[in-house]
Amino acid sequence: MCAPQSEEGVGTTTSSPPVSGDPGAVCVTATPPTTCAALPAGPLTTSCGPVTLATSHEMLLWGPAPGVCSSSQVFTDIAGAGAVYDTTAGSWSAISTAGAPVWRAGALLFMVGRQLVILGGRGYEGNRQRYNLDTKTWTSNNPNGDANRVVVSSESLNTANGFSFTTAFVVGGLIVVLPGQLNTAAGTLGNGDPWLYDPGTDKWTMVPAFPLAARNSASIAVSGSKLIVWGGTSLDGSQIFADGAVLDTVANHWTAIPSVGAPSARFLIRAAADPASTSVFFFGGWPSGTDWTTTAERDDGAVFDVASAAWTAIPAGPHPPTLAQRLTWHVSAFGNRLVTSRSSSSTITVYDATARAWTTLADLPCAAQQNDALTPLAIYKNKLLVAGVGIGGLSLYDLGTGGGVNLDGATSPVARTGASVVWVTDRLVVWGGAHYQRTCFGNTPASCQTTGTRFANGFTLTW
Repeated sequence: MCAPQSEEGVGTTTSSPPVSGDPGAVCVTATPPTTCAALPAGPLTTSCGPVTLATSHEMLLWGPAPGVCSSSQVFTDIAGAGAVYDTTAGSWSAISTAGAPVWRAGALLFMVGRQLVILGGRGYEGNRQRYNLDTKTWTSNNPNGDANRVVVSSESLNTANGFSFTTAFVVGGLIVVLPGQLNTAAGTLGNGDPWLYDPGTDKWTMVPAFPLAARNSASIAVSGSKLIVWGGTSLDGSQIFADGAVLDTVANHWTAIPSVGAPSARFLIRAAADPASTSVFFFGGWPSGTDWTTTAERDDGAVFDVASAAWTAIPAGPHPPTLAQRLTWHVSAFGNRLVTSRSSSSTITVYDATARAWTTLADLPCAAQQNDALTPLAIYKNKLLVAGVGIGGLSLYDLGTGGGVNLDGATSPVARTGASVVWVTDRLVVWGGAHYQRTCFGNTPASCQTTGTRFANGFTLTW
C-alpha cells in the first residue's frame, strides 16, 4: 500500500476514506502481486485537470497553474504550468515558464518525439507552441497573416450548424488535423480539408481530398504512419457506410480499403488499435441509426490488417449484450488483443486476433462495485490491469487463465478521481487527482462549496 506523501486541502478537508459502496471506494480483498512505489515530491503542488502525455520513459503534465480549479478556466486565459517525471531517473523536472504560453481552453496537445506540441485554443486558433524536452525551451508561432496556417480549436468556431470542432491524431512523426467536425466525436471527413502538421519543421501540408463520400461519425484509428478511417453516416444521416480508406502520411496519399471480408454497415462501430501493431479492430455498432437508443449493440466485427490490407472476421463474443448492458463502454487495443467492457456490467472480454479466440475474464467483487466505469489500462506480462472510478477499484487479470485478483488500491487510503494516468514502458504512473465533493447553490463559482482533498503526489505500479 502506498500512502500519500502530502495532501492539499480544498475547502474543508476530510481525511477519512469513503464508506463502503461509495463509487470512489477502494476494494481491499487481496494481497496484490505488484510493486508499488510512491513518487518523489515534484514541482507541482496541484493542478486541475492537466493534459497527461507520455514518452518512452516519461510522464508529462501540462495544465492550469496550481491553485486554479474552477469552471472559469473555460473562458479566461490562465497561466500554464507543467512538469515531467522521468521513470528511469526517478526524478521530476519543471517545464520552463520562460516563453511558455498561457493555458488555453480548447487547445489540442500532443507528444511528438521529444516535443510537446500545442495547437490553437479558444481565442488563439492560429497559434502553435512547441516545448523541447531536451533543450527545455519553448518555440511559439502566431501566424496571423501567414497564408500557411490552419485554424485549430476544439470548440470555438461558430458555424451555421452550431459549434465546429477540430480533432487531430499523432501519426508517425506528424499530426493529422481534421477541421470541420460537427461534434466532438472524431470522424467528419469530406466536410473540411485535412492537414498534416510537421512539428519538426513547423510546416503545414494539405492532405488530398477524402476519396469517398463525405461522412460524419466515421471510426478512426492509427497504425504506424497510417490513419485508418472506416464507416460513418452521410452528412444528412440517411445512409450508413461500409467502406473506408487509409491515409499514408509519408506518401500523403489515400488508399481505399478492400470491401471483401469487411464488417457490415454499422452505426457507431467502434475502432481500436495499438499504434505499434498492424491490427485495427472494428467492433459492435448498430444496423441502423434508429436502433442505438433502444436495442443492444452487436457483438461482432472484423480486424483489418494494415500490412496485408486484408480483413478477418471477429466472431460473436461469449458475453452477448442485453438491453440492460447494450452499450460497449470501453474498447481498447493492446497489440493484437481487443479488450471490451459494457455499461452496467462487470464482465470483461478479450479477443486475441492471433488465436482468433475470445476469453471471458472472471467477475471480481472490485470490478462489480465499479460497474460501468471499468477502464482497461495496460497489458503487461500477460496480465491486464483494469481500474474503476478514478483510480480506485483496481483489478489484475491473468489472460492465460482468465482469473484475477482485486488489488488493495495500491494508491492511497482513498481512491482518486481526475488523476493523471499513463503507461510508460513497464509501469503505470499516476499523479494528482482528488477525492472531494463540490456542491453548488447557484450558477456562479462563488455559490459553490468544495470539501475534500486534492492530491499533489503519485505512485508507480508494476506487476
